[in-house]
Amino acid sequence: MASDSPVISDENNMTHSKSIITGSSLEEHSNYGFHEISSTTVKIQQLKTDLNAENQHERHALTELNEELRLIVDRAHQLELQNSQYMTKLFNLRQQVFINRITGIQTDEHNERTSG
Repeated sequence: MASDSPVISDENNMTHSKSIITGSSLEEHSNYGFHEISSTTVKIQQLKTDLNAENQHERHALTELNEELRLIVDRAHQLELQNSQYMTKLFNLRQQVFINRITGIQTDEHNERTSG
């Protein structure tokens, strides 16, 4: 062997004339990288699943809130309509009372004239 050529020992150490380079097999690194990528992919998928579930839950909650709001608005509209009907009845009753008072006053005056 030449003095500058590397020597591979049983521990995967490469030796030059002046330095020792320690290494590991390519297979060990590629498995480690694959494991890290696979683990990261699983974490990302789990995060996506969690976010989708949370998003779906929020959509459901918003749908329920929108339905409740619609019911409240419908009820408010019904109450406004009912209030309008009551106001019309009140106006008609006041008008009738006014007419009855005027008619009653005129009747009283008429009775006083005819009796007196």
